[in-house]
Amino acid sequence: MRLFVVCVCALVFCRSAAAQAPGRFPPDSLVNVKVIPRTTPVIQVVGIMRNFAFGLGVRCPFCHVGEEGMPLEQFDFAKDEKHQAGGQADDAHG
Repeated sequence: MRLFVVCVCALVFCRSAAAQAPGRFPPDSLVNVKVIPRTTPVIQVVGIMRNFAFGLGVRCPFCHVGEEGMPLEQFDFAKDEKHQAGGQADDAHG
C-alpha cells in the first residue's frame, strides 16, 4: 500500500507545475499536469502537495527538482526529471 501511495505521490508531484516556474510561488496556473485536473485551483493543488508531503514524511525536494532549503520560487515544478520515489520505496521493502 505504501508503494502505491509513493508512486501516486511521485506522479502528482512530478506532473504538477507552475506556468512561470521557476520564479513565482504559488503560480497563477498549472502546466504539465497529468494526474490532477488542470482546472483545479492552484491553491488547492498546493494543499494537496502539502498533505502528500506530510503524509509521507518528506519535503518538496523528495519529488521535485530543487535543493533542500531553497526558496520554493527557485524550484522547477514543471520538470519531470526526478523519479526517485519508487526506487526508495523498493529499497525500504527489499
